Amino acid sequence: MSVVNELYEFEQKLLKKGAIMWVSFPGYQLSAFEKNRQQISRVETDLKKKKFVLLGTPEEFVMSNVLMFNTSYQLTKEGVNYRTRLLIDYIREHRTVGKDNNS
Repeated sequence: MSVVNELYEFEQKLLKKGAIMWVSFPGYQLSAFEKNRQQISRVETDLKKKKFVLLGTPEEFVMSNVLMFNTSYQLTKEGVNYRTRLLIDYIREHRTVGKDNNS
């Protein structure tokens, strides 16, 4: 079973309990993102097919090298703060628009 299908099953359980689930993308170093662009795009497409509410796009969470710590996905404090601000903006948007707005 794919990870997207497992997420879908988990979301269905949440919905039965009256909860909602939003999906965001990780902060990703630009060079690593470019190397993995096809795979990331496939995951994004699969998430959209399952009608997940996506908070932003993978490209919006690409981080410059100065915001990365020591791996392609570990953020510095400044990187964490930047990604948190992005998430807050998207959560505010989706709280206003509602679940049917897929990015």
